[in-house]
Amino acid sequence: MTSRATLITALGIVVTFLLMFSHGSTGLAYSICNTRACATLNSYCYVSELLNYWPHDLPYGREVTVHVRLLASNCKVRVNSVKILQEEGLIAKVVNFSHELYSNIVTITLDVKPTSLGKTYLKLEISFSPEAICDLCLKSSHTTVVTINFTSYAVVRVVASTSTGSILRDICIKVNNYTICGEGSAKVYSDNVIVSAPKTVSINSFEKYAFKEWSNDENKNVLELKVHESSINLTAIYRKEYYIDITTPRKTLFVGWFPEGTNLRIEIPYVINVSNGIVEKFLEWNCTRGKLPSIPVLDVIVNKPLICEAKYETLYKVLIIVMLDNSIKYTVTKWVKPYAKIMLNSSNYIPNSLLLSILGASFKGWRVLKDDTSLVLKKGLISLVIDYPTKIYVLWSPDYEHLIPILLIVIIMAVFFVWMTRPEKGSRETDETVPVAREDDQTEAL
Repeated sequence: MTSRATLITALGIVVTFLLMFSHGSTGLAYSICNTRACATLNSYCYVSELLNYWPHDLPYGREVTVHVRLLASNCKVRVNSVKILQEEGLIAKVVNFSHELYSNIVTITLDVKPTSLGKTYLKLEISFSPEAICDLCLKSSHTTVVTINFTSYAVVRVVASTSTGSILRDICIKVNNYTICGEGSAKVYSDNVIVSAPKTVSINSFEKYAFKEWSNDENKNVLELKVHESSINLTAIYRKEYYIDITTPRKTLFVGWFPEGTNLRIEIPYVINVSNGIVEKFLEWNCTRGKLPSIPVLDVIVNKPLICEAKYETLYKVLIIVMLDNSIKYTVTKWVKPYAKIMLNSSNYIPNSLLLSILGASFKGWRVLKDDTSLVLKKGLISLVIDYPTKIYVLWSPDYEHLIPILLIVIIMAVFFVWMTRPEKGSRETDETVPVAREDDQTEAL
């Protein structure tokens, strides 16, 4: 009996506890969902932090999708609406917004188009409610304002190349504070852009690249641009130049840097008259860089460095004057190098004369005149060193010694001619005694 009573008592206690627990749960729920409890929940549940957003840099003039993530402190929230309060340097619109399930993170998607370069921003007004275990608390709504900062940029792409399109990777172009070698791009965050290309870039002492123009036809190597679009493409066009130095002993023809393909007309005298009896004669081009054909007049197309000097040789005039007595019969001119040794044979300079063909010529000697000095030489074969313009007289006279036998022959022939043509005596007398018939006698006979 005692054990049965104990069991019944215990069972009653359990039933009583269960009933009490059931009424207690209903009381707890009621205590959370009252107005005061919701006010308490809303007071410490708020969007407290801009967690992140991307992208931060926006291309100027292009519409970009931006994702913004916000963090709610101390609770989970439900976003009711998102409104753009202010735009600076951009145009934006809200695409959608959401909150992650069982999370305190809110995600907002925007379409943003920058209208200016540099710093821009927008302000969002977000209306939200805290999530709770009953619907009573969801009826309350809160707003918060979030500022999101962006940087808008434009892209400037530059290339250094030749006119044929070959990229010159040793040439570096500056875009504001950026340096780009060969080709590349830079982001600029201001509508004022300075693009600077070097005027010249040395390859070696005799070759270089020289700035010609930009692809937009500007011929200044430094450009100041106003950016009105999201990207700018520029090509700095360079031409190759070569150092040219072409001279003669007395004149500079071409000196300096000349673009590849330039046509140079080189024209120098073949003979330069230095003074009376002294000339300089063109020999060849003496080139320390490059090569030219050995002619005084030519056209050259520049495609390599040229350092050339015209080489001339000095010649002295030797005038040989052939004289017969005091008469000049003919002259012979020779041009010889300074201090050259010449050999002269009188037999090569005999005057032409009918008298001499009869009498013959008698060589009298040489008279050499140079620099107001005179020298007489009697030998028929002489050797001279020419160190100055020189006149050489070859002196001849008729050989009168041959005249005596010629005169004797002439006298003998004259005497012989006279003797041969004399009249005979007998013939003359016979002719005198022959009677001459008269006209009267002839008449009588008839």
